[in-house]
Amino acid sequence: MSIDTWRDHGADKGINGADKQALIDLTNAADTNQSTVKTNIATALNAVSTDKALGLTAASTWAEITAKILQVKTGKKYATGTTAITTPNQTIVVSGLSFQPRVIIVHGSVSGESSYLQVASTPDGSTQLQDDPYNGYVNVGQTANVTKTVNGFTYEIGDNQRNKWSSPVTWYAFE
Repeated sequence: MSIDTWRDHGADKGINGADKQALIDLTNAADTNQSTVKTNIATALNAVSTDKALGLTAASTWAEITAKILQVKTGKKYATGTTAITTPNQTIVVSGLSFQPRVIIVHGSVSGESSYLQVASTPDGSTQLQDDPYNGYVNVGQTANVTKTVNGFTYEIGDNQRNKWSSPVTWYAFE
């Protein structure tokens, strides 16, 4: 094709006003759509992250969104830690969890031997199973010495174990 053919099609005159406006409108629509897509992705990531809040907003950059994707955790929550046994009531108190625990395991030393206590409950919390191998019993029903809160639990050590547990204890909580 020769240069004259290009000129015949307006190649040397630039873009006309109507085509220029159409290109500007197309670019603006793509930018608006990109912003909507970015906002929708940020909102969805915030919604599925069960471990911690991601803090993504409509103003987050693509780089920030990409970095947060690796931080998304889904599924049941769990936490673990150590805590001291409080006196004089001999209680183990855990708070500040981001969930209400359904299963609790406390591991520690009782009279110098490694021991654990395990408590599990139905979803509504109406029935609990308590397994206490140190004292050789399994208790099904509402256990009076375990109180679950929306963000933790308190375990009051029973009379037969009082002053036998050594501090600190390790605890595990599962949603």
